[in-house]
Amino acid sequence: MKTQFQAVCFVVFLLVFLSSVTFSQEKTSVTLGGSYWNAAYSWEDEDGNKINDIGTGNMFGPYATISHGKWNFGASLLFGSFPVDKLAESEVADINMSRGDFNLTIGYRVHPYINIFFGSKFLNWSLDASYTIDVPVFQGYDFFGDPIYDYESRDVKAEISEKGVLYGVGISGVVPFGASGWYGFASLAGMGGTLTNETTYDGLADFSDFQSAEYDISAALAALNLGIGYRMPSGFGINAGYRADLFSEDLENSEENPRIRVQGLILTASVSL
Repeated sequence: MKTQFQAVCFVVFLLVFLSSVTFSQEKTSVTLGGSYWNAAYSWEDEDGNKINDIGTGNMFGPYATISHGKWNFGASLLFGSFPVDKLAESEVADINMSRGDFNLTIGYRVHPYINIFFGSKFLNWSLDASYTIDVPVFQGYDFFGDPIYDYESRDVKAEISEKGVLYGVGISGVVPFGASGWYGFASLAGMGGTLTNETTYDGLADFSDFQSAEYDISAALAALNLGIGYRMPSGFGINAGYRADLFSEDLENSEENPRIRVQGLILTASVSL
C-alpha cells in the first residue's frame, strides 16, 4: 500500500507541474481532495441472488484532477479494510480483508455537462485467515497393509491476494442547479482485465495438497457513482453520493462464478485552485 500511496503522490505532483509549466499560457484548473467510502461487501450468484454478506469496511484516499480546455486528467487512490463478519460454512477463527485501488483517467468533455473518459484501475485485494484444523498424521500400517492415521491440531495461516490491472471506458456528467453552487453528478464505467490470484499456506508445508498456488482470473467491473454536491465561491466543495462496484469473475474449472458487490455511501471534500 505504501507503493500505491507514493505512486499517487507522484502523479499529483506531475499533473500540477504540467499545469503550471505546459499550460501556463492557457486557463487550467486543478482540484485536490479526499474521499471516504463506507462500503458493504457481499457475494452474489450469477442470477444476482445474494449468497453472503461479508462485512462493511471503510476506505479512504486522495485524488487530483486537472482540466485544461475540454481535456481532463485524474488520479485517485482508495484503500481500506473489511472486517469479515461471516463466511458461509466457515470455522475460520480470524479473517482480515483489505482492498486498495489506484485509478488513472483521461477524459474529453463532449458537452458542457458531459465527459467521456478512458481509465485504468490497479486493483489489489488481500485476505489473511488464521484457523485451527485437524490433519491426518501417518502412524504406520495395520495387519492387512492399510495405512493407519492419527489426527493432530494445526494452527494454519492462509494468505490470499488478487491483483491486476483493469482497463475501460466511461461517461460522467455534472449538472449545476442554477447559480446556487449546488450540482448533481453521476458516472458509469465498464472495465475488464486479468487478475492474478496467489494463495500461500503456513503450517501445512508437509501436505502436498496445500502448497502455494497461483492462477489468472478473467474479471469485469461495472462501476456506478452518483450524488449531489456544493461548491463555495472560494473553491472549497463537498459532495455525498452512492458508489457501487460490481465485479464478475470467470473462474476456470468452476461451474459457479460468483459476483462481488461493493457498495455504499461515499463522501468527498475538495478544493479547486
